[in-house]
Amino acid sequence: MAKIIRIMETNGLIKPGDIKRSTLSRLFKEHGFDRKTLMKSHKIHRAFEAEHSNQIWQSDILYGPYLPDPKASAKNKRSYLAAFLDDFSRLVPHAEFYWDEKFPALENTLKKALLKRGLPQIIYVDNGKIFSARRLDAVCAALGIRKISCQPYSPEGKGKIERFFRTVREDFLAEPEVQKVQTLPELNKLFWGWLEVAYHQRVHSSTNASPLERWQQYLGHYLRSVEEKELIELFLWQVNRKVSNVGLVSVDGLDFEVDGMLKQRHVEVRYNPFDLSWVHIYYQGRFFQKAYPFKLGRWSTATKSQPPQPEKPRPTGIKPLQQLAQQHHQQKQKRAAQLVDIPPSGTAPEPPFTVAMFIHMVATALDTAPEAMHAREIERLQDFWKTHQPLRAETVGLAMAKAILTHGNNQHLDVYLNAIKALQLKWQNPSSDSTNQPS
Repeated sequence: MAKIIRIMETNGLIKPGDIKRSTLSRLFKEHGFDRKTLMKSHKIHRAFEAEHSNQIWQSDILYGPYLPDPKASAKNKRSYLAAFLDDFSRLVPHAEFYWDEKFPALENTLKKALLKRGLPQIIYVDNGKIFSARRLDAVCAALGIRKISCQPYSPEGKGKIERFFRTVREDFLAEPEVQKVQTLPELNKLFWGWLEVAYHQRVHSSTNASPLERWQQYLGHYLRSVEEKELIELFLWQVNRKVSNVGLVSVDGLDFEVDGMLKQRHVEVRYNPFDLSWVHIYYQGRFFQKAYPFKLGRWSTATKSQPPQPEKPRPTGIKPLQQLAQQHHQQKQKRAAQLVDIPPSGTAPEPPFTVAMFIHMVATALDTAPEAMHAREIERLQDFWKTHQPLRAETVGLAMAKAILTHGNNQHLDVYLNAIKALQLKWQNPSSDSTNQPS
């Protein structure tokens, strides 16, 4: 303003001191020439709508109610609602309350939405930090989904999900306060009931149809589904860890027990941050095993009662090593025929190799029967199968044959299981030399 007054005084338009800065500022504001008015955008925002279901999903975060903090019961903590909304039908593929508005919450919501309603063509998201994560870009690229971010400070493009959040505030959030909801699972249980029974079934004022009815009616051939196993694997987080001397790896404060052959080796751990009941262990880029949380056993000095010894089974006349050799020869013939594209004559497809077959094969190779083995030996075999499946009959048979030829058939059970593990790892990593094999 001072510069404008000085120019006017220099050009003789006014006399010095005739006009004050406050007066000139008021006149500019009255005629719409103030800075705020001139900087305001005059862009016209027109309403838009997707052409069919699952073409565009919108996503955003809503501040939810305060609940007792599970880590400090004397304090309250805010919850957050992460949601995806189908632009065409106003159906909500999935929405869920969380304790924070970080990326894992959004990722978990998206995964459940994809499993329930298929893949959208586009997701339209905010410009916030949670929606700008590189991992979200990678997931969308892997699934063939285009991610579009709205312009900064332009809430007009997210009008539909903002209208849904207004409905949540008006129709739902008042009820949990009356019922004195205390936990997040309880809040989500009430919310999902309201979402599926009330919101999805009620006629929407903009479409004159219920969201569920409109979504189903106009979905047609646009439904793109994805296998649950593939989707879960895609959404697993990945970290590199070194296995400790006692065969443990740590993820998010939890220890997981891995095979002793990987001690002091570097592995890749893939896990779901919302479900740490298991993790996948990868070694040298290949899947090695599914690991479970380590449970510390208690030391006990009590005398353990010995179970009654079963009667020794009668000799069956079966020669297990010959059977294994014959089975191995037949399998090699079958593989050779497959390589030259010659179907094996007179052979039926092999049945799937099960845990029962695995136990029977080991017992037979050791010149005994499963019913004659000790209960702890059966339990050890079952645990080994659970950790290292899938196993192949060829691997088990060849490893048992070599171990028996080297050590005999009266050694501790772990001698033979270690032989099976070593051969399995060797076949899984055929390009590795012997120095890189776990020992």
